[in-house]
Amino acid sequence: MLILGSVPGVRSLQLEEYYGHPQNVFWRIMESLFGVPHTLRYSERLQQLTRCGVALWDVLESCERVSSLDSDIQRDTVVTNDIASLLHRAPHITRIGLNGATAARYFRQHIRPTLHTEQ
Repeated sequence: MLILGSVPGVRSLQLEEYYGHPQNVFWRIMESLFGVPHTLRYSERLQQLTRCGVALWDVLESCERVSSLDSDIQRDTVVTNDIASLLHRAPHITRIGLNGATAARYFRQHIRPTLHTEQ
């Protein structure tokens, strides 16, 4: 499973950790779904998620915004990640989860049209 966010916030970038802001509930959700304790060190949480078959990435490779809010993303600065190539190189990824409305919107607009589905 690949879980896609929109783009890391300021605190996550500072910590170099996905979902690093202490008020973000992502890791508590992962604890509930996969039994990965949110209190572990970041590297240990990633290792446990990987063992559960979960990968993390973002729909957006880069963008400009004045704050950590997704609503502040300047649409004309958006560059998306090449998720189609990732899925081609990693065919064992069979499910994609989107962690919010912004990630879902950019995925629908920019990524889904690049995906080839087998009939």
